[in-house]
Amino acid sequence: MFARYQDGIDEVHLAELGQVQVPQLPKDNEERYGQCLFYKTLADETKSCFNRIINIFNDISVLLQPILDDTERQPIFNRSMIRKIFGVLNNQYLDDEGHLKVFKAACRLGEHICTDIIVHHQNRQELLLKFWSTIGIANLELIKPEIQTNLLKMIISIFQEKIFFLSEKYLVHAILLRTALDAQMYKTTIKNFVHLLLDGFSYEKQQDDSVIIKLKHDLKTYENLCRIYDSQIIHRLINA
Repeated sequence: MFARYQDGIDEVHLAELGQVQVPQLPKDNEERYGQCLFYKTLADETKSCFNRIINIFNDISVLLQPILDDTERQPIFNRSMIRKIFGVLNNQYLDDEGHLKVFKAACRLGEHICTDIIVHHQNRQELLLKFWSTIGIANLELIKPEIQTNLLKMIISIFQEKIFFLSEKYLVHAILLRTALDAQMYKTTIKNFVHLLLDGFSYEKQQDDSVIIKLKHDLKTYENLCRIYDSQIIHRLINA
């Protein structure tokens, strides 16, 4: 989605320019991308696929414009939805790294749309009960956003202290101790909470053949671990 009109000029994102209706945008693809060195190396078939993708996203951009400009239609998309839509549009598609970014952005957008549909078509209280019972969080006091945030940050803190666990149950026990929660009442709930994070764990075999659990290196920040948590919730709800 990027073009260089001449060497040294910053890349221009055409789908976003389409939002503000820049009249001088070249219509011809070769004129748009002719100065881009990477584009010149592409095979004709690849260029054709690239151009079709650009046309699709430009059409989406044009369709969005009247919605964003019309105050009566704006409630269709909340700010979070709009950010994720532009997250898809605001990418370049020429290399593998760009492809991966687009797929991830599209996945986040799809998850958000599914959530929006669920939220807006059910009674809120009934939805909350079904939502958390589906993923095994039975204690409703644990579904408060601030509680979940604290639990995720606590897990990161535990692993940062280089405490090693032979299985998930030891991690569950450590969380129960730190939160001073009643083990009988909350053990199953915390266990299900930890299971939502299994994709964020790695398992390392020791010399004595035991296996310890570690937090994956790229998930040692709250934002990244929260992303795994959210995606697993959506995955379970979709498959329920």
